[in-house]
Amino acid sequence: KMTKVSETIKQAKGKVLNFDHLTFWVANAKTASSYFVTRFGFKPLAVREPSEERQVLSHAVQLNKITIIFESPTVNDHDISKDLTAHGDFVKDVSFEVSDLESIFGSAKTKGAHVIKEITEESDENGLIRYAVLRTYGDNTHTLVDRSKYNGLLFPGYKKSEEDLANKLLPDTNLRFVDHVEGNMADETLEDSVSWYEKNLNMLRFWCVDYSHDLTPYSCINSAAVINENETVLLSMNESAPGKRPTSKARDFVASHGTSGIEHVAFYTDDIVHTMKSLKARGADIVTWPPTYYELIKEKLKESSVNVTESIEELKENNILIDFDEKGYMLQAFTKHLQVRPTLFIEVIQRRNHKGFGAMNYQWTSYTDKGKKPEDGRFLAFDHVTFWVSNAKQAASYYVTRFGFEPLAYKGLETGSRQFSSHAVRLNKIIFVFEGQYNPEETDFINEVGYHGDFVKDVAFEVENLDYILNYAKKQGAVVIKDVWEEKDEHGVVKSATLKTYGDNTHTLVDRSQYKGPFLPGYQMLQKDPIHKFLPKVEINFIDHVVGNQPDNGLEEAASWYERCLQFHRFWSVDDKQICTEYSSLRSIVMANYEETVKMPLNEPADGKRKSQIQEYVEYHGGAGVQHIALNTEDIITAVENLRARGVEFLTIPSKYYKLIREKLSHSKVKVAESIDILERLNILIDYDDDGYLLQIFTKNTQDRPTLFLEVIQRRNFNGFGAGNFKTLFESIEIEQEKRGNL
Repeated sequence: KMTKVSETIKQAKGKVLNFDHLTFWVANAKTASSYFVTRFGFKPLAVREPSEERQVLSHAVQLNKITIIFESPTVNDHDISKDLTAHGDFVKDVSFEVSDLESIFGSAKTKGAHVIKEITEESDENGLIRYAVLRTYGDNTHTLVDRSKYNGLLFPGYKKSEEDLANKLLPDTNLRFVDHVEGNMADETLEDSVSWYEKNLNMLRFWCVDYSHDLTPYSCINSAAVINENETVLLSMNESAPGKRPTSKARDFVASHGTSGIEHVAFYTDDIVHTMKSLKARGADIVTWPPTYYELIKEKLKESSVNVTESIEELKENNILIDFDEKGYMLQAFTKHLQVRPTLFIEVIQRRNHKGFGAMNYQWTSYTDKGKKPEDGRFLAFDHVTFWVSNAKQAASYYVTRFGFEPLAYKGLETGSRQFSSHAVRLNKIIFVFEGQYNPEETDFINEVGYHGDFVKDVAFEVENLDYILNYAKKQGAVVIKDVWEEKDEHGVVKSATLKTYGDNTHTLVDRSQYKGPFLPGYQMLQKDPIHKFLPKVEINFIDHVVGNQPDNGLEEAASWYERCLQFHRFWSVDDKQICTEYSSLRSIVMANYEETVKMPLNEPADGKRKSQIQEYVEYHGGAGVQHIALNTEDIITAVENLRARGVEFLTIPSKYYKLIREKLSHSKVKVAESIDILERLNILIDYDDDGYLLQIFTKNTQDRPTLFLEVIQRRNFNGFGAGNFKTLFESIEIEQEKRGNL
């Protein structure tokens, strides 16, 4: 049975304002602090060296609003040593920032609180800090801190720590602040502990659970919590209650710890799925749950009106639990114990209320007539994209380290390829091939790379009935670069042919129906890159679309080629009356195959006051070419967070965009699951209508010339291409153009 107590806190001068810091007493402060840095994403904050008066080494770490101090003794007979013998490493002190220290401390002292340290002052060049220490349950304490006259890093006596370079290689965990601290009490002491906080710190009973609320069929607990007036400090406490077995998690903790103490600290995150993925990548040991739990949750959610953004599969995959009512829900996950004794662990928690969101409508044109279905032949999907580059090895490595691709296959001198080196990399269904020429002789490759710089040469499609598609294209006047050829190995045979499209680009048609190998004949498979174990995983799934920029008046000719030669249809278009900024505009047509599994947007510049980003591309590339590749993800927030952690640079979006989005969303029917605040922080764009929405973000150029870049896109029942964002995208690119002197 759960109850929320409703009485109000009596006004008192002194108040508990926030969690200030946690202090762990440990045998080795250096290694304990390092554990939280490497496994949980904290950053080294400050160090206080031991002295004759204070024979303790202190290492402080910080992550956003969470500060933890690890203290270890430098002599054998220290008080810390005695407590370590009794408890092992443990949380000794939960420190609160307070207002009017004299009032709150004096009141507690008058009411009989056990004083460990009277009000003490310490100062340095950053000001004066004042604190006092009270004893609470077990061997634990609360330090009451008045920081109103101190602007330093932590406390006087601490020196700033050096940056830990390992954190640059590891994913951000995005833990924000201490949500609550939970203690386990010895039997029949819960009420006394709760009363202590009411009496001495003017805190309020917040909720309680009694043993009629079975946590398991065998063991139960009584639980209560207290909260400060501002509801920023939450402390929960448990004690064992009668069950079918004599043990419970509370009683087991007390037995292992030696007395009442802090069982776990809960850290808040605003994206628990991302956080748990990052913690797992860092090697944090997470508690797992039986599959039956998630089956039960699915059934319970069917009967609830709460709208849970995260999928049950995501929760299951990341060992996340959920608790909910009709107003909202919370998600939580737990680490295993942080030490040998089964005592302290960490909780990660996210709280969400379900709120409705709006949408806006932008002008764009959708073509419902797909034309006549081709008599034969079918385009299945993007097969792979081939880049011609000056250094294939390093270009492939760039996409491995920055974008999370895995080495897939290699073809070169060692495999019998005497002219070209080819490095293939893969990320789920996305395959990029980087080709470089060995010999210093003039070829089309040398001429084109010299002219365009590194560029996308070929966009390959997987097809059925290659012969029919190729013969049809030939009859329509398509230029054949390479007629049908076959390649074989022990896995079967692959048939291919290559057609010329816009600019110097080509399309290779690939028939894999008789091939079971991992990529293509002639390639040898590569091992995984060991750097990935240090970097966050990027979950991007497939190529959504590939965009080609055309010179002025080249759009219609390019679009007609896809209609005529490949039997594609016009899927979507915008013109310069719909998409423009103060300086530039564009016209765009999206071409798609009949099944609409392959989409090829085409752009051309339109007249404006200054040079458009389409025109800039055409000038620096030297004609028509592939401007960007859009990669589809199911979770753009996590993908972008992890890409940023790997060093990928994205365009920044003017803040006025999000102000406008919030206003327009309030008048629309669509429900956007993601937080607009998070989208703004990450510079993610949104476009939508009443049926769905898309989220998208664009990298900066991936080479020296302002030509090629990548897009990351997430779709929720929305098949557009971000027409509502073209203006904002143009403005963002124009900021970069201006830096380059090209606007």
